[in-house]
Amino acid sequence: MSKNFSLILINFLFIKFILMSFYPAKTKKDYLLCRLRNRDDVIYYKNIKKALISKGWLDENNNLTKMGWLIAASSCPLKEQCRILNIPYNKIRLKRKNKKPEFDVLNHFFDNGWKGCFSEGGIIFILLECIWYDTLKKYLIKEQKKYSMFKDADYKEVENYVKVSYLYNAKCYLHVIRNFDIKVELLNDITNSNINNILEKYYIMKKSNTPYWFPYDYHYIDSYLIERLYSLSEIEQLLMFADIHLTGFNGFIESTGFHDLFLTDGKTMKFIEVKTSDKLQTNQIYQSDILSNKCGYNVEVLKVKRI
Repeated sequence: MSKNFSLILINFLFIKFILMSFYPAKTKKDYLLCRLRNRDDVIYYKNIKKALISKGWLDENNNLTKMGWLIAASSCPLKEQCRILNIPYNKIRLKRKNKKPEFDVLNHFFDNGWKGCFSEGGIIFILLECIWYDTLKKYLIKEQKKYSMFKDADYKEVENYVKVSYLYNAKCYLHVIRNFDIKVELLNDITNSNINNILEKYYIMKKSNTPYWFPYDYHYIDSYLIERLYSLSEIEQLLMFADIHLTGFNGFIESTGFHDLFLTDGKTMKFIEVKTSDKLQTNQIYQSDILSNKCGYNVEVLKVKRI
């Protein structure tokens, strides 16, 4: 009985494999996955390619566009996503001590001599805002004076209102950094930056904001981590990251999905995305590709099983 069942199961699986090899890709995501995996033998419904081209996910030569590549990669299992991105995929078992797994991972690294923060990329933008402080403040004040409530206000009044932070001045901030001339000035600020000026601006920004370091959940960011991120980064890495950020690609994708943790042992540093059961989302794939493959930072995905 068991032998007959085994034969039936083997035959069923073999037939299923053969049928799937020639069965049409029914959905747009199915077809994108086939293109990502370089499968040219898959049959697809005629209207799928046309729909993908109209969405901007496929070009006329049947190649994935940037957005199409992101959508396709987001459909893959986590381990395959890391292989596609060429970033390490590691696993770890930790005792459940905190509500969020990120804090358990942080404590694990703290116990092993590392320092770090849970800021979902916030530390990079705080560093950039420290570098850009004077330039951003100058243009944010000019931009703010365009609004009716500040038209008759003097410079000092507006200056007291403006804080150099995207979190406080989202509309003005994005308008300023998307200006090409200002972008050139901001990139020059990175080239001419130095750690003493950065730390001076860090303390000014920290003092002018909430005691919790911005109205956001940025945990454990301090001057040491800002200094390490800057000193361990090549200027070219910061320029590449800033250039991509300032140029803009997709409002939601480029402004979200940053890595949970920044860690340093003093001599090296890395960004970690913590996962428990889910996989990387589209925006997280985008940010991993930028940080790792475009900018050359150490990025890894850590799958945590808490016991």
